[in-house]
Amino acid sequence: MEHEIIHSVLAHLENHRISLGKILLYALNDGLASRYPFLTEDLGSHATQILSSLNFNSRTQSAVADWTNMLMQNRMASEVALLARKDNGWHFSAINAKADQILGFQIEEMAQVFRQDAPNLWALICALLVKGDEVIGKDEGFSQEEMSCEDQDEEEAEYWVDQIDEELLLQIQIDEPRLEGSPLKPSSAVVPTKSKLNSQQKLRRALVVVKAVSIISICMQSQVQHCNAFQSTMGIFLHSCNAPEKLIKVLAHMGVSISCDSIHRALKSLYVESYHKVRELGQTQLAAFAYDNLDIKFNTLISTKDDPGDGLVHLTTGSLFRLDHGVSIEDLRCSNLLWNRSPDNPLATDPRIFDPIATYRHLGLLHPESDHMSGLTRRGRFNSWVFVQTLLKHGPSILSPLITQLRDPESVESIPVTKLQQVPIPAMDINPGSVPGNIQVLETFLSRCGLGDSLAAKVANADIIDFSEMVSIVHGDLGCFEKAISAMKRRSVEFTELERLQFVVFVIGLFHMKMAAADAMWRIFMPSKNPSDDPSSFLNLMKKLRPNQYGRIQSSAKFRDQHELVSEVGIVLRLDAWRVEISRQFGKSLEEWANSEPSLQEIQEVADVLAARYVAGEGIDIWRLRKESPSIRDRQYENILLTHQYLLLYEELSYSLNAGDIGRFETLLPQWISIFRSTGKHKYCNRLLQFMYQLYFVYPEGLRRAIRYNILVNPTGRPHQFRGADWVIELLNLYTKDVYGGSSSNYNKDRVLVESPIVLVLRNCHSNFERNFHLTGLSTAHAKKDMTATFKELQDYIKQQGMNETQRDRRVKREINDMIATGQSAILQDSTKKRHEHEIAQRGVTEQSMGVQSGEQGTGDGIDQSERDPNEDKGAEVIEDDEDEYWKYYGALDADDLSTECMI
Repeated sequence: MEHEIIHSVLAHLENHRISLGKILLYALNDGLASRYPFLTEDLGSHATQILSSLNFNSRTQSAVADWTNMLMQNRMASEVALLARKDNGWHFSAINAKADQILGFQIEEMAQVFRQDAPNLWALICALLVKGDEVIGKDEGFSQEEMSCEDQDEEEAEYWVDQIDEELLLQIQIDEPRLEGSPLKPSSAVVPTKSKLNSQQKLRRALVVVKAVSIISICMQSQVQHCNAFQSTMGIFLHSCNAPEKLIKVLAHMGVSISCDSIHRALKSLYVESYHKVRELGQTQLAAFAYDNLDIKFNTLISTKDDPGDGLVHLTTGSLFRLDHGVSIEDLRCSNLLWNRSPDNPLATDPRIFDPIATYRHLGLLHPESDHMSGLTRRGRFNSWVFVQTLLKHGPSILSPLITQLRDPESVESIPVTKLQQVPIPAMDINPGSVPGNIQVLETFLSRCGLGDSLAAKVANADIIDFSEMVSIVHGDLGCFEKAISAMKRRSVEFTELERLQFVVFVIGLFHMKMAAADAMWRIFMPSKNPSDDPSSFLNLMKKLRPNQYGRIQSSAKFRDQHELVSEVGIVLRLDAWRVEISRQFGKSLEEWANSEPSLQEIQEVADVLAARYVAGEGIDIWRLRKESPSIRDRQYENILLTHQYLLLYEELSYSLNAGDIGRFETLLPQWISIFRSTGKHKYCNRLLQFMYQLYFVYPEGLRRAIRYNILVNPTGRPHQFRGADWVIELLNLYTKDVYGGSSSNYNKDRVLVESPIVLVLRNCHSNFERNFHLTGLSTAHAKKDMTATFKELQDYIKQQGMNETQRDRRVKREINDMIATGQSAILQDSTKKRHEHEIAQRGVTEQSMGVQSGEQGTGDGIDQSERDPNEDKGAEVIEDDEDEYWKYYGALDADDLSTECMI
């Protein structure tokens, strides 16, 4: 019946020449809804069917498609225009670029906004980026739900196997970090489990989101040129990667990046921002200054009259560190007090003259020990802890789970863990290799921080802060330390406080001290002249560990070579000591004893015995052993005892610096100062003594605490991540010189000077991009090689030689000296010698003045002046050498200071 009525109506319309199109348009008029409610009420429910029918009808299909395309274009364009509005925060001005804009760039945040404000556009782009059966809806675009992988073909599954999830990559980086760009090991490309595939699908979904954000960002920037947050961040990232200019231009034309000129304007803006940050932190007067030299050799193809050099440029880099741990301005308001205690002040009422022996004795009294139930000293307990750690990490694998129960050694006095806040200072075109250069560096530091004297503060009003009563902690290496001291001596005759450089309180960089300690170990074990080739010598052990590199390492070892070999030789020697002691106590092999699953307490008890019986200086008196009859002496065993002692001293030094245990570090100084003296590193010996004298005998309590608690910094804010301030500057030098300094013709001095203060921004930009674009698996860390087989081979060799076992009348070609006792004796002899020279100089000056006063032509000793030895009175001359000048005051030492007991 209904069909007949419809046909009748259609026939009637046909007779009256009325088309369906006119009827539909007339019926859709909102005014007819009230007149014909029944005819119009179901249009909405049948709209999809009507449109679908029109789309599939051959006569209307083309028109519907054109209309639909136009509708979608207008709707998508309007959504893009909505996203590109300025109030959404995606506009980026290169001229006013800020570091927070670069570091605050987040793909996830952009995707969330796109999905909420432009759902249709977001759904369309996501639909185009995935397969038809994986269409991402409006409300699903940024979800991390797992995607089904049942429909993946084998080839596609293999491709996504390489896209490992972040947790898996993090585990790989922890266990076996690799160099950037190197391929993953084949073992990582095995067929994944279902859980792995789910993780890989999550990563695939995240990459779809990255692509969608990129496409929409290109559309936004194409509509509104200033809506370029994505492109600006990408441009700065490309610049930091030293991307060729041609590549940047191509990407800029594609809409992915900004132009090269805009990048340079953004970098200039970041440079200006860093200038203001330096001034802002500096004028708080609660900042330490660290600096170092930066030598760069630029390739000079053509020499000119203006630039005839070989391309070697000497620059100075530095950074400001915020002083933490409760340091106040009053702690640093002591410039006049220090000047009154300075020996360079002729009007000083309380001069503090450097006394190395009293300093050495004071270091031995710092942090007194209390009795311990183990009977071991603090150093012995640390050695015991190292023995336990070595066994659990490198011994039988059945014991490795106990490493989680092993606590850190006791803390003597630890620096609280606080993340470092620093602002790099623009590199200075100054050569710090001379005293005038260091003076210029220190003056430039004051200028860039907006600090001056009272006169400058009055002239500049609020732009300059009066710094004349304050001091500033200055970090640097030994060379900078010496030149700064010489600069202060030269300027001691000036009139104002800042001209005299009174504000400088110099602190020796502990990273360079650690390097010196590693080199001292090298001098002990592998002297440059006649290195020993005994079976138990360090040289032979090193050959087993580095069979293909020992020639280079022996002649020109780098710090990393020294550091790693000292650690690895110590590990294997300690493992062999475990084998010997377990056999002695239990009559078992180390593996058999480990299979009995001893508790951590039982392991600790054996380790205490090892620390007392196998290391010189704790329960072993090496001097007494070497006084025994030659027929019963075991010279090889004596060498191994001393080797254990030195290697463990280096381990304790490294631990104290990394853990921020400043108290433990200070307890190590007497031993290391003695080792530096006995191995020929006189400057470190003298300067460390001088620094510690100033710290404990010259500086007031507030300044002393500020130095001790800020001599180490923590760039990450995590435990056991402390570093010397000079290490931070070396890292900035690495970034400036080798990573972000440019390449090819763009690698020049001007670029280094401009971009040096923003290297941390560029570095953080890299980290941000790695996180936003899921660039997992990249690392510049040195890979930890699997040394199990190498250690096993060396253990067998050490066992064959019986290095940790005693044998009568066993001889060696070279005995290792007791460097601590030798250094103590040398320091005492030096003080006695310098005291004698000072007395001669003083006597010569007195006699000469007496002769001048009496008007005699001779010297008063009956010898004609022409017959006198011209070299006899050289002791009366003014000593110009800085190193000797510190010893000329030794005449004030009393007999107790020069006694042997004060050196123990």
